Amino acid sequence: MKLSELVVLAQNGDEEAFTMLVRRLIPLIKKYGLRYYGQDEVSSDVSLRLVIAIKKYRPKTTWGRDELQSYYTSKHKEKNKKDL
Repeated sequence: MKLSELVVLAQNGDEEAFTMLVRRLIPLIKKYGLRYYGQDEVSSDVSLRLVIAIKKYRPKTTWGRDELQSYYTSKHKEKNKKDL
């Protein structure tokens, strides 16, 4: 099933579709967590944001990508400030 189809089903309350969607995105969550924050521990925070993003997602926009990039950029800046 396509990712966009899973999102629509998840938005309509299909818990199985939501679970499938999250499982598919876990590698991406971990990738960005390590890339921008240097830790895998941000996965739970990102997963929570994923739930919110799924509910807000609108096709044919870049909202989700922009939101994720903004989140990780701010986390990366916070980490760099702590390291100084």
